[in-house]
Amino acid sequence: MKKKLIFIVTAILLGGAMAYISYNKLNKIKTTNATAYQIGLFKNYDNALKKAKTSGGALIIKKGDDYQVIGSIRSSEKAKEQLEQYYKNQNISYYKKNITLDEEEKELLNNYELFLNQTTDPDILKKLNEKLLQELQERMNNSD
Repeated sequence: MKKKLIFIVTAILLGGAMAYISYNKLNKIKTTNATAYQIGLFKNYDNALKKAKTSGGALIIKKGDDYQVIGSIRSSEKAKEQLEQYYKNQNISYYKKNITLDEEEKELLNNYELFLNQTTDPDILKKLNEKLLQELQERMNNSD
């Protein structure tokens, strides 16, 4: 009887310690807010892919039965204004969504925004945006 009680108490303490460590580890992950620019929402993946290709590259994210086409992600106000002007000039409709980025994604986005904020050339903006989205897509694929 005494051995069973010691075993149960040890198991409870060990489980509690593991839960405490996991909880603290999760709380230390820093996040930041950003804005995702959704340029399409489709029931069919092929249509989402077609929209992504014709708009100069985009992330395709499956949410439930829908495929969201994310044209870009921005965090700084200057970069947001610049992108919205680009979309207006290209006659691209969008829906802004608030998202949360982890520390690595935030750093990646900040690095691209340094370059994005230095140019107004639409071709350069498009190429930088494509590269940013490509890197974010790779991160998403690797996290699955």
